[in-house]
Amino acid sequence: MTSGEMRPVGPLDNTVIRIGAWRVDPELDEISRDGHTTKLEPKLMQLLLHLARHAGQVVGVEQLLDEVWKDVVVTPDSVYHAVAALRRALGDNSKEPSYIANVMRRGYRLIAPVVPLRTAEAPALPLQSAHSAAEEQVVKRMLEQPQSPSIRRLIGRRFGIAIIAVLAVVLAYLIADKLWISRRVPVVQPTAPLAHSIAVLPFVDMSEKHDQEYFADGMAEEVLNLLVKIPGLRVIGRTSSFAFKGKQADLPSIGTALGVAYLVEGSVRRSNDRIRVTAQLLNARDGSRLWSGTFDGAPTDILRLQEEIAVQIAHSLSVQVADAFSTRAAISSPEAYDYYLRGLRELDTDASDTHDWGREFFQKALTLDPQFTPAALGIAAADLSKCMEGIQPQVSCPRANTSIDMALKLDPRSADAYAMRAFVLTVFNWDWAGATTAVTKAADLGGGPWTTFAAARLAAAIGDMPPARRLYQKSIASTPLEADAQVDMGLDVELRSGHPEQAEGYLRRALQIDPRYSGAHYGLGLIQLAQGKLDAALSSMKEERTDQGQLLGLAVVYTAMSRTADSDAAVVAMQRNGYYPPADFARAYAFRGDADRAIGYLEEAYQAHDTSLWYLKGDTLLNTLERDPRYQALLRKMNFPQ
Repeated sequence: MTSGEMRPVGPLDNTVIRIGAWRVDPELDEISRDGHTTKLEPKLMQLLLHLARHAGQVVGVEQLLDEVWKDVVVTPDSVYHAVAALRRALGDNSKEPSYIANVMRRGYRLIAPVVPLRTAEAPALPLQSAHSAAEEQVVKRMLEQPQSPSIRRLIGRRFGIAIIAVLAVVLAYLIADKLWISRRVPVVQPTAPLAHSIAVLPFVDMSEKHDQEYFADGMAEEVLNLLVKIPGLRVIGRTSSFAFKGKQADLPSIGTALGVAYLVEGSVRRSNDRIRVTAQLLNARDGSRLWSGTFDGAPTDILRLQEEIAVQIAHSLSVQVADAFSTRAAISSPEAYDYYLRGLRELDTDASDTHDWGREFFQKALTLDPQFTPAALGIAAADLSKCMEGIQPQVSCPRANTSIDMALKLDPRSADAYAMRAFVLTVFNWDWAGATTAVTKAADLGGGPWTTFAAARLAAAIGDMPPARRLYQKSIASTPLEADAQVDMGLDVELRSGHPEQAEGYLRRALQIDPRYSGAHYGLGLIQLAQGKLDAALSSMKEERTDQGQLLGLAVVYTAMSRTADSDAAVVAMQRNGYYPPADFARAYAFRGDADRAIGYLEEAYQAHDTSLWYLKGDTLLNTLERDPRYQALLRKMNFPQ
């Protein structure tokens, strides 16, 4: 036996063992690591122990069926799904495994060392694997590079550049106060699940080459989008439910974190001209299975497969589907649909120019199938991101409107397209009546997350706080692990309503969810400034990134502290930085009491269609201008309700 091989381990059923960095207790069906304990379903524990008994050896699927599932009749899909679930519990990665490796066409092999602890209570073994190294590289990249705006967050920034997201995703995972890519469950406050509340977890790529993750993610997202259309179901948004991807979490913990009663898991196997999708509905409280099914078809059948899964889930919950699903044309070009899913994947990637890469894939899809509405909607979303980021808004925002027109021409009943139109009318045109019409139309067509967020932002912009509060609360309920609505609720509603204590709670919650959320430290600093906590405000501003509002924050806090020279230096740094738009200089000078300079910069911002002016009315840094006739004239020019 070579040094790279492992001897099979003897009977382990009642023996506490260590597998890699995990302490495994078969009697309690528990695995623990770094003080965190995860309860495994009994079948997953049996699977883990069987692989451990044959550590280093290849164990075939048929052998696992005979030994682990010997008392029940199941298909190989049960093995594939169980291995995927076990990997998820262990925090393993099928592409760069530290625990369970795929052996093509033969089975699985446990590659982590196995040590019976009754023989040697060894310390936890550090995982020096390719997977760990990859995680470190992700963290390093996040720390070194500016966070690129993700088109999947329906959120606008208040520091001169807006971050939008249309389908919502989280790349940076967190654990308490440490910034690292964690395999643990995000820290959350449990919420009581509603009877018909559900979350769709990422589907597992079971394809032979494991190169279809984007396709599996797309399938899960499409099923989620169908479930959203069913009356009576509360469906958690994609960003929150996908936050557990590749992380160490048992099903009850996920259910508690998301506040849902049910979870959907699935897997996708794509081979040549066939697709097989397995899905199951689970009780989030105890992980018990309520329904499962396997669906087969050709690539052109993909929409039918998605609808069949959604219908079966609804029927299992005794929820009537009725006419919830509008007729979707069959896919005429599987290649176009593949480009579409690749476009969605690019928009999920938190890296520079993702909207451009995604747009390119969507355009390829639309070229292959000129009637493919989702691709047209993707192009509109990519263009909208640049508009809301404030990138040449006088060019990007009209372009976004043109793309939205194209999407509506293909599908005049697209609620999402009308919601996007409302965003442009709010942040660029300041056409509150037009935005109201667009939001109303979107709601009449079924609405959805985009509609809710667009309506919340519109209400906050015009100062109609009661509906803004309700809409943001609805958004928070559907996306409990997103920081976006938490930040907007804190700054655009509670702070502007004169409730700094409540505002602080929302901002701290956002930072708990994502410690590196762009602008959240700046927002917390504004709230502390309003409370007169100047030292705390200064500390918060210093924690913000330079290009995410730090310099503006320092300028106003130093002003409040009567540190004029330091405030001047911060303003000079803003000018040199090149990131801060005219409206931010107006905020700095208004807070100083220099009304002339502030009004001058606001006029400049108005002429440039600065996309941070949408929340001008009620901006706490501009309070000193409220009685200035020039400021009131600007509000009238922007058509704000008086």
